[in-house]
This record gives sequence, structure tokens and C-alpha cells, in this order.
Amino acid sequence: TLEVISGPQDPTSINVDETGYCSSDPPAEITLICEGGDNNYYWYANDYSGTSLGDTKSLTIPAPTETTTYYVRSETTCGNSADLNITVNVSQSPIAQFTATDICEGEALTLNDASTVPGDPITSWQWSFGDGSGSTSQNTSHTYTSPGEKIITLEVATAELCSDQIQQTITVLPSPKAPTSANANTLEYCSDDTPSDITLSCVGLDDDDHYFWYKNTLGGTPIGNSKSLTIPAPSTTTTYYVRSESDVSCGFSEPLSVTVSVFQSPNTSFSLNDLCQGETITINSTSASSSNPITSWEWDLGDGTTSELQNPSHTFNQLGITTVSLLVTTDDLCTDTHEETIEVKATPQAPTAISVDNNGYCSADNPGDIVLNCEGLDLEYIWYANDFTGSSIGNTKTLNIPAPAETTVYLVRGESTNGCGNSSELSTTVTVNPSPVAEFSASSICQEETIAFVNESTSPLTPITSWAWDFDDGATSSNESPSHTFNNYGTHQI
Repeated sequence: TLEVISGPQDPTSINVDETGYCSSDPPAEITLICEGGDNNYYWYANDYSGTSLGDTKSLTIPAPTETTTYYVRSETTCGNSADLNITVNVSQSPIAQFTATDICEGEALTLNDASTVPGDPITSWQWSFGDGSGSTSQNTSHTYTSPGEKIITLEVATAELCSDQIQQTITVLPSPKAPTSANANTLEYCSDDTPSDITLSCVGLDDDDHYFWYKNTLGGTPIGNSKSLTIPAPSTTTTYYVRSESDVSCGFSEPLSVTVSVFQSPNTSFSLNDLCQGETITINSTSASSSNPITSWEWDLGDGTTSELQNPSHTFNQLGITTVSLLVTTDDLCTDTHEETIEVKATPQAPTAISVDNNGYCSADNPGDIVLNCEGLDLEYIWYANDFTGSSIGNTKTLNIPAPAETTVYLVRGESTNGCGNSSELSTTVTVNPSPVAEFSASSICQEETIAFVNESTSPLTPITSWAWDFDDGATSSNESPSHTFNNYGTHQI
């Protein structure tokens, strides 16, 4: 008996339930299906070199991870039929990748695509920055306007619409907020009126201790960090800067500044010594200002008199202790005061009248003494004879002195003992006329003889103008040199 075995029947159709997918989204399995006259058909992957995958018309197998062509045929002892094939395309998915780090608010974050793909190139990029905005550029940048955690998402896709997505969370650090205003409770003062301290203040959105203050220049060591800062008042004009500084390495804001102006007060000065009543002097102000010029001088001269001159002249008539003060003011209204206390000493008052009880006599009729008298406001007046070169002869208003033997001028004046000099003087003259010296001689002295008398009298200054002879016998003569006869002998007082 001979059995004739039927030859293999060709498959008439082939199919698969998944013809293609992306490698990142594969199905768990696929089902291969064929039609044909035989009961069994053998399936192979890519070629016939390996073991068949199965021998059923419908074959479910694990889904391939790469593109695979599946072949199917009937196999008998009489050989193999023709085959059919079908390909399951597995497109390689991209691997999304980027790197991002924490950033400060207001700074631009650069995002560079680092995605890879083993197959077809990436053709689209979709960025989401986590704040409602995004970008379709491959490489992009973004500036965050608010702090906090942000989730950045990148989705990339190929032309076959295979895609991948990655997310990364970053922290947007708060950037310092610039102060909106800066001030000081005292913006200007004069150096002589420097307060013990001043308070600097600013307004801003950041916390109180984020605002740092600097003196004159930014940088270096701050003088404090607070929206309200009390510090010692500066002695010179100073500019203070304030800015907000980050505590998370986000730098600092733009600064604001406030200047406290210190105007240098003037130095008031003048000198004044004790004066004599009635003395007129010019008082020179030696005041000085190291900054702005002095614009006004206010003098109080101590006796109710004032002046606005820089260097006034004044006559001091009020006796006693007097305080003179000067207030100077600069054009920035800084002031300074200086005062000097002096004594206005009495000046000798001139005598108003002078007299003498005997202003003239002959030397032979010297009265023995005279009385000098003067009038005036002072209690004492000083008397001198002829001039002031010698010592004074007395210091009372009424002075009793020996009568002079010759004509003498008496001078009287007021004199000070405090350096205020002497008054003008008055004078009176006591005239002493020299008396003549009577002298004669006789030619004979016998009774009843005519005797010739020779006048030998002398006068030192003025000529003798009269002669009065008395012969002691009842006879007289007015001749200069008379003759006379004595009838009686005896002694006669001629």
C-alpha cells in the first residue's frame, strides 16, 4: 500500500493586530493571523534560521521591541509552501532630557535640550515652565517673576509621533526688592547744633532685616540692616545708601540714597580791653567760617546800643562793668556768639573854674600865703606851679600855700590813677612885682649947711617913678636927689 501525502498549501493571507507602535509605548503582545488550506502554519521572525515561533493560524506572542518581519508557511514532509510575511514597525522613542538649576527671581533661566533618540530625529519640542507659560523652541530661556517651586516639563517627539516627557522641579529664589523711598528724621543742621543721633528710614516690600545701610559708599561693612535705623549723628555732611540684600545668593537691589547735610557753624571772635569813659574805639570782628560766608553781625554793646556793622565804632560813656556780645550768622543760618566783659573806667573831668584870693602884690608886701580854688565834677584836682614837669603842690579843690616870691602860674587838672590820662587844665597867675631898693648918700652933715642928697635907689625890673623924702624935721621933698638945710642939730631919721 502506498500513501500519497498531500503537499503543503500556501497561506492565502496574513495579518497582525498591531502593525506599528513606539518603543516607549509597546503593547504587551501581538496576534499574528494567517489563512490557508492547511491546518498548521509555521511562523518565523525575520528569517527561517531560528526556531519557529508557533504553528497555528492565529499566534499570540510578546510584542517585539524593534521592527520585526514575521514569515508564515506550511511545512510538510513533502516540503514547504510558499510564504507570506508582515512587518511590525517599532519606532524608537526619544529620551527627553534637560538640566535646570535653582534661579533667582527676575533672572533668565537658560534651558538647553539634551534629549537623544536612536532612530528618527526629534522634530518637536514642547516646554512648560510651570507658571502658565511655555515654548516650542529646542533651546529656550525664561524669566520668572514670582518666587517658589516651579515644575518644568519637556516633551519631545519624532516625525513618527513617538514622544517622551521629563519633569524637573526647581526653586525660584526671591530677588531683593529695591526700597521705594529713603529718608532721615533730620536732613540738615549746624555743627554746633548736632543732635546726638538721627534715624534713617526706608520703605520696601522685603522683610525689615533685608535692608542694609552704608555710609558714603556702597559695599564694605554695612552700618546696620533695618527699615528704621538709629545711628550717631554725623559731624560732617554724609550720604547714606540703602538697598535690599538677598540671604540666598540672589545679590542686591538698586540702592536709594539720603544725604544729611551738616553746615559748619562759624567761630565768633573779637577782643576788647578795659576802656576809659568817653573813649571811642573800633571793634574788629575776627570771626571766621570754614564753609559758607558770614552774612550778618549783631552787636550788643552793653549800654543799650546795638550795631549790625562788621566792625562798628562806639563811644563808651557808661561807667562800670559792661558786657559786649556778638552774634554772627552764615548764609546757611548757622550762628555763634562770643562776649567780652570789660570795665569802663572813669576819665578825669576838666576843672570848670579857677581862682586865687590874691593874684598880685609887690615882693616887699608878700602876704605870707595865698588860697587857690577850682571847681569841677571830680573830687580831687591836682595843682602844679608853672608847668607839669615837677611834683604837684596839692590835690584838693581849695589849696592854701605859701605866697610865691616871684610871679607864678598855677595850673590845675584832673588826673586818673587807672590809666585814663589827664583832663585839660586851667591856670591862674599870681603876679609878684619886685619892690625897688631905696638908697641914698649925703654930701655934708653940718648944722645950717645945705646938704645934697644923692638918690642911689635901684629897681630890678621897672624904673622908679616917684620919690618921697622925709627929713625928720617937718620938711619933705619929691625930687629924685634933693638938697636940704638942717637948722637943728641932732639925729634925724631920713
